[in-house]
Amino acid sequence: MPNSNDDPLLRQLDGLSGLDPFGWKVVATRPNPWGRIPMTAGGQSLDGGSRDYMDRLLATQGQPDPKSRRHHYVPQAYLRRWSSGEKRRRVWCLDTITGQVRQLSVKDVCVEENFYRVVGRDGTPHNRVEAMFAVVDAELARVQSLFEQLDDPDELQFDDLIGLGMTIAMQRMRTAQQRRLRLQYDAWLVAQSPEQFRIYQRPTQPIANCRGTHGVAVHQHVGGLGCNDDQIH
Repeated sequence: MPNSNDDPLLRQLDGLSGLDPFGWKVVATRPNPWGRIPMTAGGQSLDGGSRDYMDRLLATQGQPDPKSRRHHYVPQAYLRRWSSGEKRRRVWCLDTITGQVRQLSVKDVCVEENFYRVVGRDGTPHNRVEAMFAVVDAELARVQSLFEQLDDPDELQFDDLIGLGMTIAMQRMRTAQQRRLRLQYDAWLVAQSPEQFRIYQRPTQPIANCRGTHGVAVHQHVGGLGCNDDQIH
């Protein structure tokens, strides 16, 4: 245990009402069953099923533009786990504005037209982000099925940990709520430093690549639109 006399922060916390910085204790230990930690070096250090998962994600960059225009920001594979009926095609939904409760098809829940449509560096709009999420959704379905049928935790593999972590992280960043937060953050960023940042938005193509901007490129695919002119190459 650390000594509060050696740490200014612990000295500050020590004695506060209801707070005991030394209240933690080890109750049990368990060895890492895989002998590995999920440090992927950007995916370069992965192998096996995890490497295959990363390769399938990367392969979507060069594939033809998907025809699908109705993009789910909550996967249908996940929604079906909450569905009812023999065919598991409908879920109960609450309209938080009207208070109305009704059943809807999983095809019509958490979906927007061209939600992931982006503009590439050549100025051409495409939906390959939707293709990338199709790979993520397939992995989610696999992990869901695995956990539903799991009897012994020791049966889990390292690849399952990577698959679960990736799907959770991707889901966190792909929703309509996250886009609204990114838009609010970008507006604040522009307001704070208008000489450095600008809103890059087209009425017909709201999400763009920002002509090769780095640093926020990942966020642009999920709704971030603040671009730093100094970073454009």
